[in-house]
Amino acid sequence: MESSTPGIDRARTQTGALLRRINAARAELATERFTYTSPDGLVRATVDGNGALMGITLADGALRTAGLGSQLVTAVNTARRAATLDSRDRLASVIGGKRADALIGSSEYDSGLDGVSSEGSDD
Repeated sequence: MESSTPGIDRARTQTGALLRRINAARAELATERFTYTSPDGLVRATVDGNGALMGITLADGALRTAGLGSQLVTAVNTARRAATLDSRDRLASVIGGKRADALIGSSEYDSGLDGVSSEGSDD
């Protein structure tokens, strides 16, 4: 026979509910898209709300551009940073802001996201 206490049962219930809310938020994030377009318009990277790379688009003439590799890295990283900040805000609504900051980083570092657009479910 398994021994149990009300405190342990309550913790299990709360943990299960929290995990369901986190998984629901992750599923919702997977439907969102964050796209960064380079200032010259030659490189565009799109990630989902979890940061998974969904696509890279190169405009005509991009392959002949000096520094294309750097532009690709910047495009992907900037789109991912926008997705990370969005997911941080959603996670904060589930586990609290301080815990989300500890896991992902503070949302006060939003600078440098010019050129990012997002699509997906509305909050």
